[in-house]
Amino acid sequence: MQKVTAVIPAYNEENWIGETVTAIANSLFIDEIIVVDDGSEDLTFLEAKKAGARVYSHKKNRGKAEALQTGVSFSSNPFLVFVDADLKSTACLVDNLIKPVINNEADMAVAILPRPQKGGFGIIKKIAQFYIKYRTGFLPLAPLSGQRALKREIWECIDAEVFGLGFGVEVALLLKALRNDFRIVEIPLSLQHRERGKDVKSFCHRGKQFVAVAKVLLGDIYHGRR
Repeated sequence: MQKVTAVIPAYNEENWIGETVTAIANSLFIDEIIVVDDGSEDLTFLEAKKAGARVYSHKKNRGKAEALQTGVSFSSNPFLVFVDADLKSTACLVDNLIKPVINNEADMAVAILPRPQKGGFGIIKKIAQFYIKYRTGFLPLAPLSGQRALKREIWECIDAEVFGLGFGVEVALLLKALRNDFRIVEIPLSLQHRERGKDVKSFCHRGKQFVAVAKVLLGDIYHGRR
């Protein structure tokens, strides 16, 4: 049996993390669940621990990319699956991402989530799609998806560059994987996470995501990567 580690970055997710961990624990492939509590101000650490995960904490919020890096550093398994903390019971579907990777049909599998019933305007996603297509020839349907299974060596390609990537980590990972000729597949899955609407808090979140993705793309342009 191939060994797979699930890494879950979590920030103030006490209402979701327990059910998410419980769902992942039923996986046919995952033998290790690591939650990284990224400076939460609530009971995320305790809820994750109670659900059975190994939990590591950052004293302050350091961003998604560094939370993933911390989680990966505490595992030596050859296969990884990154999972958002708020998937709850639908997190069990990540086995569908793991299968093609451990069977060597792909090097990274990315989940395409259902179209949200509410949300923003998709501007960040469209910019990322256009840039990745322009620079690599590959048009991703889900460039921002946080749900992905991958071989460890893909993560190690960006490990040294992860500082400061934040919410831009998925785009950076995709660009690096494509440039190193790793095989990418995207798989539609009925994963459900907490949707963000058009309130001020939601737009602030998208603003942070936009800045993070923009930094990745501008950095890529500045360094002239091809």
